[in-house]
Amino acid sequence: MALKIVKASQPIEVKNLITCLYAPPGLGKTSMAFTADSPVLLDFDNGAYRSQFRKDTVQIGLC
Repeated sequence: MALKIVKASQPIEVKNLITCLYAPPGLGKTSMAFTADSPVLLDFDNGAYRSQFRKDTVQIGLC
């Protein structure tokens, strides 16, 4: 199998963006995450209910 060299002048397509947001509660992290096309939130602190734009959620809960 040969390795493909991508020239600096060629565009590289980004299909997915993976990110981690960290900040104190109430700053809009979850609401911003729900603006993605088809997000699935892993809700560790049972706080997804506070989001204005709530979509599919998996409630993990640590307690």
